[in-house]
Amino acid sequence: MSSLQTEALKIGLIGQGTLADLIVTLLGKAGFALCRLEDEIRDSVHPVAHGYASPMMLAGACPFIITVMSDGTELEKVLFGDAGIARCWRTDTLLIDMSTVSPEFLQELSEQLVENEIAFLDAVIINENAGDCGAMQMILVGGEQSVYERALPVFERIARNVKHLGPSGASQFYRQAFAVRKKQE
Repeated sequence: MSSLQTEALKIGLIGQGTLADLIVTLLGKAGFALCRLEDEIRDSVHPVAHGYASPMMLAGACPFIITVMSDGTELEKVLFGDAGIARCWRTDTLLIDMSTVSPEFLQELSEQLVENEIAFLDAVIINENAGDCGAMQMILVGGEQSVYERALPVFERIARNVKHLGPSGASQFYRQAFAVRKKQE
């Protein structure tokens, strides 16, 4: 795994559910300072370093932000709503989206973010052994290569294998294909 000073990096995570909880647990065990929205902390399974009242406030404090939303509408609100992340970007912000949305939506979103000079990656976790308590099996990532390389040390704390697939939306295309394959089995 790549070397990274975890204590120096604050990671904001916005989202709820099993995947968000797992990411918080794995990154917390790796020593990252984790930040969440105040209303998400009470449900968190791992101690969180800081709580923020809005996505905008979290974005002002964290250079890495991971979003895990259940649909595109929620993701758009978190990013571009009245108190959204886009209202308070840092120049070093890197947004990693692990939401369940369409590849086409992610490609459009990526274009908006790139226009605003925001580093963006989409990522999907593949874990066929759901009972595995350690790191996830694989993360598949879409986005620019240089942004991927910057985020790789964080991904390596979440999964044993990390693969860059190409441009934004690539991970969601794979997720859809994987889901179809699983249905056929």
